[in-house]
Parts: sequence; structure tokens; C-alpha cells
Amino acid sequence: MSYQKYAEQVSDLLQSRLGARGDGLEARAQWSGRILPGHIRRDIEVIANAARIQANPKLARMVDQDALRKARGRVVEYLEDIDPVERKKSLVVSIMASGALSILTVAILLLATLRWRGYL
Repeated sequence: MSYQKYAEQVSDLLQSRLGARGDGLEARAQWSGRILPGHIRRDIEVIANAARIQANPKLARMVDQDALRKARGRVVEYLEDIDPVERKKSLVVSIMASGALSILTVAILLLATLRWRGYL
């Protein structure tokens, strides 16, 4: 498998699992930003660098094949474990919980103020 195929596979996984936008691996990895852990971002960078220098035969020979295969394996394993539906559900639940906590805090402060002023 060529370096470009590795990059396309990872790019497709970023798009399907995280909804990353952009053309190519580098743009989608940049879009993903802090969603991905640091070690996965570094592995994606290794794959992107290998795909970028593949056009130059002298530089392409300098790519560490084992490190590239391991990086690809770690990235693919991590991205395949992500369930896009579950990720969206947890995001919605998190937003709703944050809103509920805010409303509860305001209600408690309102009741405390009314009690302090003597209206309750």
C-alpha cells in the first residue's frame, strides 16, 4: 500500500467518524484539532509527511516503513473505535446538562435573593 493510500484511508476515517471537513488529510486533521489526542495527531502528521514526500524518490526512501505502519495502525484503530452516533448523543446530553445546571443555579440564586430580601 502506498503512502498516499494510507493518507486517503485515514482522511476518509476522519471524515466519516468525526465529520472532519476539508480536502485531504492535512486539512481534515487540522479541522479535528483538539478532538483527537496528541499521540494520534502526531501519528497523523507522520502519515501526512510520508504522503507529501512520496513524489520525491530520494526522500521517499528515507521514510521509516515500520514507524509508518505502526502509526497508521494506531490511527485506524483509534478512529474505528469512535461511534459517530454515540458521539453526537453524548454531545447533545452534555449541552442539555449544562443548560439544566445553569437554570438550576439561576433558580437557586433567585430563591436565595428573594429569601434574603424578605419576600419569601
